[in-house]
Amino acid sequence: MKYIKCILILILLNISIFSKAQFVNGFSAEEATDMMALNNSFTFIKVFNTDTAIVPKSYERIYRSGVFGLDNQYQIWRNNNFAVISFRGSTAKQESWLENLYSAMIPAVGKVILPGSETVDYKFASDTAAHVHAGWTLGLLFMVNDLVYHINNLNHQGIYNIIFTGHSQGGALAHLARAYFENLPKGRISSKNRFKTYAFASPMPGNKVFANEYNKRFAFKNTSYNIVNPKDIVPRMPITLYNGKVFDPEQIGNLLMNSSFSNATGIIASRLVSKWFVKDPNAYYIKKAGIEVEEQVEKKIGKIVMPKYCSDQSYSPLENRMFLGPFKDVLRQLKADSVNIDSLKSIPFYGNNMTIQTGSFAQHKPFNYYLYMLKEYYPDKYVATRKHYRIID
Repeated sequence: MKYIKCILILILLNISIFSKAQFVNGFSAEEATDMMALNNSFTFIKVFNTDTAIVPKSYERIYRSGVFGLDNQYQIWRNNNFAVISFRGSTAKQESWLENLYSAMIPAVGKVILPGSETVDYKFASDTAAHVHAGWTLGLLFMVNDLVYHINNLNHQGIYNIIFTGHSQGGALAHLARAYFENLPKGRISSKNRFKTYAFASPMPGNKVFANEYNKRFAFKNTSYNIVNPKDIVPRMPITLYNGKVFDPEQIGNLLMNSSFSNATGIIASRLVSKWFVKDPNAYYIKKAGIEVEEQVEKKIGKIVMPKYCSDQSYSPLENRMFLGPFKDVLRQLKADSVNIDSLKSIPFYGNNMTIQTGSFAQHKPFNYYLYMLKEYYPDKYVATRKHYRIID
């Protein structure tokens, strides 16, 4: 009898331990916070040369891709019975920003011919009026064959529960990846796969028709979440049309006042503002954010053949938006540091800590999204993390 009781206790303990790492339906604070930690891996590797301080202990990196096309990269993590595919956000390289600026829309169903004459078919929605961002579509299509291979490999290991996640540009790629894999022809990946999405600070990947279909299939069924800081300008990007006639003045004003955007972005924004009222704003948008950017893209990566640009250039946000912030503690820290900077220089890694926390783009930085996930859901860990990274009230 004692032997049987011991066995039962062990089984219950194993079930309890195992359940903590289960892939769950609906929103999970633990799951979402872990996703934001994993998205910070790219930043931590760049700044600290290691991501061990930010990656949750229960996750094992099983793949880190090479760099594709427009400086895109992704990682695959495993946690017991599910996997996570995390897309890197924008980098400082010009091709990464060209991907963002390449914002003329193309049909949500079509094909792209990549450099080297590789043809990649894609489908992000069933409705023929759905349109998507040309640059992020192009960025994703460089990666999809590699992604298909690794998803099939996960399936061979018995893993069918997969989360797509990313911050900023990576968030847009996560949304598009979800739509792409949910619309793949039968046979390319297993029908057993179950997907979920956590996107952070994601800009808008498509028009209202695309958003409506995505929301109906995923967001409204609580398998896709869009987490944004209301003071972060990126979720209100790309520059879009207001009522289909003129460019949204609030959006452009915010963009021009934000010094963190690249010179190339500022130039394009200035051109759009200078042509605020034009005879055909859609055609002007296609020329500046489509044809001209495509020419610059080809100089970087080689000849591509894209679908015809759509006349509709009105972007729409995806739903299941969860608001986080604004990041007030960071702003208080900036003010305090401006007075105490000399005394702070002696702190080990202080400069690195400032890199991941502060600057003119502080309301968008991935570490601050992670920090405020802790503040929202794990106050004790938030306080400890603030002390570790010298965040001052």
